Amino acid sequence: MREVWWCFILISDVYFIVSLASVRNVRLIDHTSYATSIIQKTMSKVEQRCWCNLKINEMRFNVSEQVLNKPIYATIDLKDGFVVSIQKIDIIKNTIQQVWLTSNNMSNVEVRSTVRMMNVAMGFDVITKMNEKISHSTGLIVYPEIQFRFTITKNLFTDVIKVDIIGGPIRTTNRIQFIPENDVTKVFTVLFDWNSTAISVASWATDIFRPITLELATKEIEFPRICYDCPA
Repeated sequence: MREVWWCFILISDVYFIVSLASVRNVRLIDHTSYATSIIQKTMSKVEQRCWCNLKINEMRFNVSEQVLNKPIYATIDLKDGFVVSIQKIDIIKNTIQQVWLTSNNMSNVEVRSTVRMMNVAMGFDVITKMNEKISHSTGLIVYPEIQFRFTITKNLFTDVIKVDIIGGPIRTTNRIQFIPENDVTKVFTVLFDWNSTAISVASWATDIFRPITLELATKEIEFPRICYDCPA
């Protein structure tokens, strides 16, 4: 498995969704270091458990095409899909923010950031059925970038902390590759919808990343302290 490189580019943006007159001199102390630490430790724990635990749901496709006047009718199953490698993980600059939310019965502060995984390779076991004949191969597709938006929220009245992580849209111009190839997989390379993995990727955020981040945020890494009447 390739080594994962960490590269964090930090800024210190502050967004207040309240009256500036009431909170203009109140802010979190060093929320950038907090966000960096939370995300780095989350991804380190995921890597320790192995990237292969980032699974892809099984998928079945029916192929019905004419190729050079030759009909091809087949079924393709992609099974046991998982992440084979990730080239790099970093935080997108300008996404580390603190956001203050207040109302008559609520006062929360959020620390937000967006993580991106670069060149994420996903592998599959492939079973092709055509004319009662079954063949086996492996499939591989690489997504240049996959993003996840992290939001850690603290209720300033109750001190309760919650975590929300959402996967962003996935895109790629790469085609799925098969080893070995056959007549069916050559056709399917063009037909495969790269967005078919989106539901699985979204589940990494809720099922894998979020429990780890929540445990870190509630048991290990202290939420940033608040500075009152801070210098401008």
